[in-house]
Amino acid sequence: RYLFREKQVDVFVFSTEGELFDNLYDEGQILSLTPFLQESDAIDLNDFYPSLLEPYSIEGSVWAVPAGVDFGVIYYNKDLFDQYNAAYPEAGWTWDDLLMAAMSVRDPDDDIYGFVSSPIFVVPFVYQHGGRIVDDWHAPTRLKVDDPETIEAVEWYAALIHDHDVMPSPKEIERRGGGYGPGYLWVLGKAGMYHGMFPYERGGQTWPREARWQRNWGVAPLPRDAHAARTGMVWAYAIAADTQHPEACWEWVSYLSQRPLPFTMPARRSLAEGSDFEEEVGAKEAALARAAIEDALILTDMHVAALSSETSGFIETLEAILNGDVDAESALIELQRRADAE
Repeated sequence: RYLFREKQVDVFVFSTEGELFDNLYDEGQILSLTPFLQESDAIDLNDFYPSLLEPYSIEGSVWAVPAGVDFGVIYYNKDLFDQYNAAYPEAGWTWDDLLMAAMSVRDPDDDIYGFVSSPIFVVPFVYQHGGRIVDDWHAPTRLKVDDPETIEAVEWYAALIHDHDVMPSPKEIERRGGGYGPGYLWVLGKAGMYHGMFPYERGGQTWPREARWQRNWGVAPLPRDAHAARTGMVWAYAIAADTQHPEACWEWVSYLSQRPLPFTMPARRSLAEGSDFEEEVGAKEAALARAAIEDALILTDMHVAALSSETSGFIETLEAILNGDVDAESALIELQRRADAE
């Protein structure tokens, strides 16, 4: 961010989750890549998964070239599952299956939880149930959290804490992890399952060295309800609008685009469906990743703003629900009332 703002770099890697791309686009500081794409043989837009291009396709132009994607999965501790004779999670599993697996490895005497997750990861469960968090996922303008399906999904998620005792509350995670989040319990071997990002977090490869995963672990897609859904985050290359070397920048972006971005699933089909990606993450995991693209909810700065702004209060409300301070129905209806009154 600093180097780009200070005009020290002409090409930058953005994430849909951050605000930098949106800010620079609004300020006219990003170069449209459509003229280059129309003349280029190096990049074929048909080689990209469409949902990964969408966040960077604005008003008929392409403003960044997708490089890679991360998306939500369930990591599970094989050692704990074996210890408690529990079946591993498999593709096609359901909410009931997740609850049963979490109950199978929950051991209060040894402080082991069945499942750990951050509050924000309730979002895909809401959409799996047919609910919604914003009015339009592809172009969100306001919060929308009082649909019956949304309330039911949040109630189910909160019940993992309050009724079934298989997941720690945010308050308990803070007490146990000292601010490090649910990943801290996972690293300690005190959680059977962890809702994280794939392939970014696999094995703790992007975590501090002392937090690398020293155990046998596996990965499964999120369980599904009425629908399948998971959150995703896209990384992409963009060029500064005031660059003195647009052609050279384009050649650099074209070169980078033909190579995988570390710690992500490639955004290009030719790379994601190739043998190199399978060798890196495993054939089963690569197949999981390709399937996940079809129902990924790409998380953008617009969603983050809608969910975490001071006026929205969604994250704070969700944490209060998960901590048992308020009930989901009344809290979400009141939150929507305040949002509609603004």
